[in-house]
Amino acid sequence: MDLSEANVAVFADHLGSRFRVVTGNGQIAEIELIAAEIYRSDLPRQEEGRKLDREPFSLLFEVLVPELSIRQRLYQIEHAALGNFELFLTPTGPGRLEAVFN
Repeated sequence: MDLSEANVAVFADHLGSRFRVVTGNGQIAEIELIAAEIYRSDLPRQEEGRKLDREPFSLLFEVLVPELSIRQRLYQIEHAALGNFELFLTPTGPGRLEAVFN
């Protein structure tokens, strides 16, 4: 999947579905997409004189094995319908991860 063309609607169609995260040591962790929302819609639609191609949005995931520690960094993600891509994931609380697109 080419994330440069992704928008909130692409991911909203997959709410409740499972994604696989390849961790640093090669283990696979499953996470579930629990929210896909426009992020800070008060942000200007232009950046340094150029129009943004999409509205900023965020994805919130629940880690299905909560005792698994996933640190903030770039991860390889796999999804049955969306394919393989990389996401920068940030823990937001116990068992929760967020990815922000701006």
